[in-house]
Amino acid sequence: GRIIKINCYKVPRVIGKEGSMINLIKDKTKTEITVGQNGLIWIRGDIDGEIKAEEAIKLIEKEAASEGLTDKIEKFLE
Repeated sequence: GRIIKINCYKVPRVIGKEGSMINLIKDKTKTEITVGQNGLIWIRGDIDGEIKAEEAIKLIEKEAASEGLTDKIEKFLE
C-alpha cells in the first residue's frame, strides 16, 4: 500500500457526508482506504487502483471548496 498526506482540515471533505465520498472512491478503485484525522491516508489495492484513488483524493483536497465535487469525482473515476 501507500500512505499519502493531505491537509488535516480537508479530511471531512475527503470522507464526505456519512462516508459517501470515501466509499465512492473505494468502490470505483477497488481499494482499501483508511483516513486518519491527522491527514494521513493509507491506500491498499492493485497499483492502478492505488494511483487512481490517490489522484482522486488530491483532487478533492485541491477543490474542497467547489460545488458539485461528488459529481466531479464520480466522472473522474469513470
